[in-house]
Amino acid sequence: MYQVLAPIDDDPERGLSQAEFIETLPRANEEVEAALTHVLQTEGSDLPEPMATPSRVRAVREVRDYLQDAGISTAIREADVPPADGILDLADDIDADLVVMGGRKRSPAGKVLFGSVTQSVLLNTDRTVAVTGRHE
Repeated sequence: MYQVLAPIDDDPERGLSQAEFIETLPRANEEVEAALTHVLQTEGSDLPEPMATPSRVRAVREVRDYLQDAGISTAIREADVPPADGILDLADDIDADLVVMGGRKRSPAGKVLFGSVTQSVLLNTDRTVAVTGRHE
């Protein structure tokens, strides 16, 4: 089985772009298992802790449904905070062959001020990482 990790953010269009990329992998419906996650930060959130699960995020559910309709095996997994560390730890836990990140356009100043989870994952892993854009 080819293990793919797809950290999904709140944007369903970016998530669908990730799903479309996964669907194009060779023999995806036979040999790919996609682990989907969303790093939930409950601190300062109105969600009670038991309600804060990746499966409650609309974008994650839409990506899961898309991949399952394409015949691709999926699992929803939890990742810890901070997001980049949680993604890297989860990639190690499932021994991901590929991490599919949804990229967004940010100015260089925006990256410095707000950070970039995608950039941090790229710079801190030796796993293969694919970055997709936004679904049109």
